[in-house]
Amino acid sequence: MKKVFYILFIFTFSLLLLACKTAESQPKKTNVSFSFADFTVENINYIDYVCFNVIVNSDEDVNVEFYLDATYDYYPSYPENPTIVYRHQHVDRNVEKGTTLIDVLIGIDDYNYDKYLYLTITNKGEDYNCGENSNNSIVKSVLSIALDTLSKDANNKLAQKIDNTVNAIEVSSIEFNIDYENKKVQTIGNGYTIDANFTDDYIIVEITFSPKAKLTEDWWEKNYDKVK
Repeated sequence: MKKVFYILFIFTFSLLLLACKTAESQPKKTNVSFSFADFTVENINYIDYVCFNVIVNSDEDVNVEFYLDATYDYYPSYPENPTIVYRHQHVDRNVEKGTTLIDVLIGIDDYNYDKYLYLTITNKGEDYNCGENSNNSIVKSVLSIALDTLSKDANNKLAQKIDNTVNAIEVSSIEFNIDYENKKVQTIGNGYTIDANFTDDYIIVEITFSPKAKLTEDWWEKNYDKVK
């Protein structure tokens, strides 16, 4: 009986020892996480882009591989049937321990100014663990990106264009009241300002349109003879 007990003990101990050695022989994978930051809009070499960083955080030097999907659509949540503008941008590169910023450019046209940009990372690397803290997807309003860009650079032409297009003020007519006694002009409506110069014989009225002003077909029909 004792002999059987010793054999079982040795057999069990051998299994435990083998399991420990097997675990030690398998290298521990490093942890990698992804996120997005630093969104802006820029015109580069006459082409308009939404620019941002994919942030890669890694515990060790490692090669990361993933696909980046980009979609423009109207919905503030991920659409069921999105129109894929840029699909499967393949990223395969070595990153160092710590934080690595990967610059990304996504083209944009004027018909996407009032839409949302959807970004999704699909990890393909097998040499690391993709951490639970990864923010693998994000939704950003194109207008919010433009306005944030303007808060940092008020002279950014593309951001101005997006703001003026999305927040356009329709102008179908121009109306104002003239106070002859006090020599003042009051503007009625939005999208333009009025400046008047009073003389003894006449009044010169100067109309200045806002960059956001959008002259409607009604306005052109009423004023075509004056501006042609």
